[in-house]
Amino acid sequence: MAVKKTEAGGVASWRIILHLRLFMCKKREQKGCADVFGAHESVCPPRNRCREGLHEAKEKIGGALFGFDISSMSGVIATRAYTNYFHINGQYPQGGVTGAMPAGSFLGTIISSFIGNKISRKAAIQIAAFIWMLGSILQTASNGIPLLCVGRVVAGMGAGIASAIVPVYQAEIAPKEIRGRVVSLQQWAITWGILIQYFIQYGASFTGGGPQNPHQSTLAFRLPWGIQIIPATVLLVGMFFVPYSPRWLAGQDRWEESIRVLANLHGHGDIGHPKVLAQYREIEDALTYEREVGQSPYKLITQPHMLNRVLLTMAIQMWSQLSGMNV
Repeated sequence: MAVKKTEAGGVASWRIILHLRLFMCKKREQKGCADVFGAHESVCPPRNRCREGLHEAKEKIGGALFGFDISSMSGVIATRAYTNYFHINGQYPQGGVTGAMPAGSFLGTIISSFIGNKISRKAAIQIAAFIWMLGSILQTASNGIPLLCVGRVVAGMGAGIASAIVPVYQAEIAPKEIRGRVVSLQQWAITWGILIQYFIQYGASFTGGGPQNPHQSTLAFRLPWGIQIIPATVLLVGMFFVPYSPRWLAGQDRWEESIRVLANLHGHGDIGHPKVLAQYREIEDALTYEREVGQSPYKLITQPHMLNRVLLTMAIQMWSQLSGMNV
């Protein structure tokens, strides 16, 4: 009990100091950024654009993975190697293979929030990358339609988790003035993933005598599916070098770590920087409100003033998929 009290007292003292710094910086903000312990700068230090750019580049790979998965079938179904090896006759077997990916994505999206809240956004993205790698391996090694469908379901699950968690993580580490721009670039990364995979499949279709050769090598479809492992590996390893979400850390009552992450991202390590303290206060207010209201996010989105918006976004996504744009 003594240890718990000491830890609680330490957290309380830390938060009192942060509030004091925020108050003093607001009082002196007309003179520039100031540290209440004596350091004074006439000009606020700029954002660490290099650090932010590297973080965003790694996270955009998560969007590109979804693009890779979307177009992983489009360029190979017309090759003789694919149709001969898997004995695809008729629209229903191919429909099952194609539909396996969005089925896995649906499952991944459902479990993404539980994983992201429980073990952190960072770890959830790494899990998604690992699942994607496993799915790509199963597809590449597939010897029939059943294993191919399993591989696509697994890969789709990884893509679903990544596509749901990456925008959340980006929004929580990006400065608020560019937050919308950063999150919207997720769709841009997805389209780049689609384009890159199309070109890879186009090049691979000429292996083994070309797409119309009745004896074309299976490399025509195994190569594009195998290459998908590379960006997933880069994402898995790269996420070891990015910080945890400060919002998630604060939600776990790890306030000291949260403010240090904010300082490293937006204040060059200075926890007294006004931007750092403002974002810290924003996180604290949001968490306080959520805990006082005591409603789960699922209940919030079903309230009358939010339900129409949720249904509208769901309808847009549903009809865009049913139009065949991702087949």
